[in-house]
Amino acid sequence: MPRLKRAVVVGIIIGVVMGFVDTYGYAVTGYTTAELSLVITPVLVMVVYRLLMKSVPPPGEQLLASLVAVGSSLSTTITSGMYITYTMLAAMVDPETIGLPQWLYYIGSLTPMHFLFYIFATASSLSGVLLAYAFSDHFISKERLRYPLGVAASLSIFISRAVSSKEVILVFATGLLTELLLGVLGFPLLDITPSLQGIVPGMTFAVGSDVLVFLLALMLPLSVTAGVALGSISMFSVVLPVMAFAGFFAAFPGMGVYDIVSSAAPITSSFIIGYVIVITAFYFLSYRGAFLSSLRFITKTRETRLSFFVALTIQLLTIILASVLIVQNSYFSPVFVPVIFFVSFLLSIVTMRMVGDTGTASQALLPLGTATILVSGARGAMPYVLADPYTGVPMPQFMAGTGMNVIKASEKVGAPKRQAVGLLGLSVMMFAPLTLLYGHVLLSTYGISSSRLNLSRWIPIVAWMSSLYSGGEGSIVLPAVVTGAITFFIVLALTRYLKSLAGLSTFAFLLGTTLTPDMGILFAAAALVKFIAYRMGTDVYEALLAYASIALAGAGAGIMILTFMSALGVV
Repeated sequence: MPRLKRAVVVGIIIGVVMGFVDTYGYAVTGYTTAELSLVITPVLVMVVYRLLMKSVPPPGEQLLASLVAVGSSLSTTITSGMYITYTMLAAMVDPETIGLPQWLYYIGSLTPMHFLFYIFATASSLSGVLLAYAFSDHFISKERLRYPLGVAASLSIFISRAVSSKEVILVFATGLLTELLLGVLGFPLLDITPSLQGIVPGMTFAVGSDVLVFLLALMLPLSVTAGVALGSISMFSVVLPVMAFAGFFAAFPGMGVYDIVSSAAPITSSFIIGYVIVITAFYFLSYRGAFLSSLRFITKTRETRLSFFVALTIQLLTIILASVLIVQNSYFSPVFVPVIFFVSFLLSIVTMRMVGDTGTASQALLPLGTATILVSGARGAMPYVLADPYTGVPMPQFMAGTGMNVIKASEKVGAPKRQAVGLLGLSVMMFAPLTLLYGHVLLSTYGISSSRLNLSRWIPIVAWMSSLYSGGEGSIVLPAVVTGAITFFIVLALTRYLKSLAGLSTFAFLLGTTLTPDMGILFAAAALVKFIAYRMGTDVYEALLAYASIALAGAGAGIMILTFMSALGVV
């Protein structure tokens, strides 16, 4: 069997399973392993090769098989994830009131329009992968960014073949069993937030037990891990208490960590908007020379020029489609059409830059897109559905960041980046209808109020979306925007003038502000472990990374098993 064909077959086998896992996991936890799948999948691919093919694939083939499976995980963020989200929204508010079309949510059956729209949204999102291909030389060669998840993926590939089978099995099983045990126990959480509300209203402190998050933090560079921890702790120990004291949100006695997180959603989103505006301007001013040079290079090379202009055309057509649906709104000014397009492109570029530092951008930058649409005066769901990467469906920024990690991994293992990017895009498109079907099957089987498909964690964000789509009153808090902007300059000054914080990423700090405090504490613990390992010597530090990558794959497999157990009502 030819190597590429064999890689595709193995990738499909794994992708069929991972697509369901991410659909269910994202629905009940709001957390997906889609971005982490690039690190987890290579070990699973090696297991399938050894069991079914009775062989060890070359590194390039192992990566290509992994990318096919990764495409399934990525598609869930666009298809089943948003399908379930919009179903919750339709249950909370009259869809006609906010102009939410029936082909966005569950109506008892999947219609051709459901498939047509979500496939369109997937194709639009893949414009981000084309942008990544066009700008890969700039970010990887000129700015020399690390792209930690891309490096971690290549590390997983080499470790899965270099470490003895017994060691792989032992470490993999440790990660799997630990995740299973914690999952069966409901991922215990030590939350002292209720006690703090009588002392410092708005302050939160909780210690989580998700080993998957801890292992991911171990895989990232120390400066990134520490920056994420500092960002999360600062947000929930300083920013929110100040905002509560100033009366911008209510923190009542007895509120737990997730109560505070939900109540403060407009505050945190507004803070992020302010931070993102300033860091984006600072980044482009700092790198304007190199960036303009790369733009000239892109337009001179046929392949990159084609990728660049096709990506921009797809994004522009999506924005135009959104504008056609809202241009009749008396509050909407057509001047915002190019503004929204420009912001979308800008967010794609800055996301690729942020991912180069931190490995993942999550949704840290995207509220700026939401704010742009809100300021335009648009009302109703469709402008956000089509043009907002934060509460909408097309997600080119997310795909751009992932595309850069894929290109970095392909360079590390010697696989052609054109083949890697092309296979990723094809696999995302191939799995999109299937993962949409997975979301539909879950809703058909359990509905939105079953204990086996607990969607309660979506209530705060869906309530915020409802307010946003209805006009946005209270959705953006201006003092929090200003606080976010000022915070960037404080963080920048600290990293410039304090030796202990030298090298700390301002992008990592931003990512940390989007994570709940229990995750922030896990990142802090991981940073401490990495620091100790680094002080003990290079061999110890490299061994830590090696075993963490295998344990991370085991924890990912544990999540899969937990998902099926939960769906069957076993746990």
